[in-house]
Amino acid sequence: MKRTNAPLASKEESKEAAQKPAGKAPALKNRNELHIARKIFHSTGGSLIALGVSRHLDKWDAIRYLGIAFFVMLCLETYRLRFGSANARFVRMFGSLLREHEAKKASTVCFFLSGVILALVFFPREIAFQSILHLAYGDPLASTFGILGGRAFGWKFLRLPTGKSLLGTMAASIASGLASAAILRFLNQPHHVLYPVLAGLAGGVAEILPLGIDDNFVIPVMSACSLGALYSFFKMDPVYL
Repeated sequence: MKRTNAPLASKEESKEAAQKPAGKAPALKNRNELHIARKIFHSTGGSLIALGVSRHLDKWDAIRYLGIAFFVMLCLETYRLRFGSANARFVRMFGSLLREHEAKKASTVCFFLSGVILALVFFPREIAFQSILHLAYGDPLASTFGILGGRAFGWKFLRLPTGKSLLGTMAASIASGLASAAILRFLNQPHHVLYPVLAGLAGGVAEILPLGIDDNFVIPVMSACSLGALYSFFKMDPVYL
């Protein structure tokens, strides 16, 4: 009598079906799309962290809360990437904020949080505050202007050797400079007239560094390093530690 593998196949199909959560996963966007929802989430998250750091939390309390958030997100990312059904559910729930490559790799949230934490640990809040806003506004605007410039003039228009757009870098620099100027004004911090210009350049350069690490980690860390150097050069004493 001829044997059949039908029962085995049926079991495997049932198992796969059980692992797939109900509902259709949204189509994820790629790097060449504006992805407005993601940019709003990015800027809002950075702004809320900066607000907490600047007005409502002690520095080490902020680091502790951000550390807890980082640990929770790291566990969540590890779990969902290990188990396909959990990942599918995660993508279905947060697909409007994810990019294509993040369906099978870690999202940027852990990079974002770790970069902010390092800036806070090693620098005064006044400097970390600025670097967080460089990330919150400079990075999304760099992407937006880079994409719009690519669509209008071609993707090779004013491209830097790192592959980033010069238009995007200029947008990031302007946003970073304005953010730093606003913070110094808010804190009544005396500063050299060139400081906001150089702080803006620091934010723009941090965005294009070819370090092979996620921008969400690089920007706050490298911006904070550059701003610390500027504080030393201009002999500025932080008024907000």
